[in-house]
Amino acid sequence: MFPTKKIKLANDGEAVIRTTLTNRDRIRISGAGNNENIILTGVKVLLMEYNGKTGKDAVDSFLESTNGEDFKAVFDVVSEAINGASDSPKE
Repeated sequence: MFPTKKIKLANDGEAVIRTTLTNRDRIRISGAGNNENIILTGVKVLLMEYNGKTGKDAVDSFLESTNGEDFKAVFDVVSEAINGASDSPKE
């Protein structure tokens, strides 16, 4: 199981985000293009749970949300994982 970080969201919900990247994740993210696409791809790869939904449903729900505070909280953790993961497991 991958290390995760659980964060409280502004609307009293929670999100669970993986905090490490595999080599496959790095390849997928590095091919995303500009900074905005890199973070968006990072969310798709790393977001595990969002407001009681998991997997693809969590990502879809997050991307459909209009809550700016949720976006900032999730993007901050995803950005930290993308920029700081140096000892991630190999896959």
